Amino acid sequence: MNSSVHVGLLFLALATLGTAAPRVVESYVVEPDEDTVYIPDNEQDAPPFQPCRSPTSMMQMAYNQTIPVEALQACERQQAAACPSPSEDGSYLCVALADLCDRRKQCPGGEDESHVMCFFFELYSIELSRLREVAKKLQKKVDDPEYRGATDRFRF
Repeated sequence: MNSSVHVGLLFLALATLGTAAPRVVESYVVEPDEDTVYIPDNEQDAPPFQPCRSPTSMMQMAYNQTIPVEALQACERQQAAACPSPSEDGSYLCVALADLCDRRKQCPGGEDESHVMCFFFELYSIELSRLREVAKKLQKKVDDPEYRGATDRFRF
């Protein structure tokens, strides 16, 4: 199979207390020099919901605390993270993403500077950076007339 890397079959476990059988979603090959992006055709093929997709949900999960939905939504609209501990007046503060893990505590309990939160936030930042790189490469290929015929292997 020359220099290509066979990724193999991708299994998704339909987890209902571990009783559901896995199902084959797709088999594909990745070339070492290429970035492959899988975009599902419909919601049925979409990957399962992943709650660790925003700093607010990461902070909530890291501390296993319940943040009121209204506070979560208010902070998400501001593109900020909600502190898991309420302030003295009972409100939940929003911390700007740029202020997370900056060695200055903004949350009443200091959760925005904890090792756990900063670990998850660093992974989140790296993932976003990688996605930007892949999108940039794909856009260059789509814009380049030489590659226009080759883009049919990407599913848009």
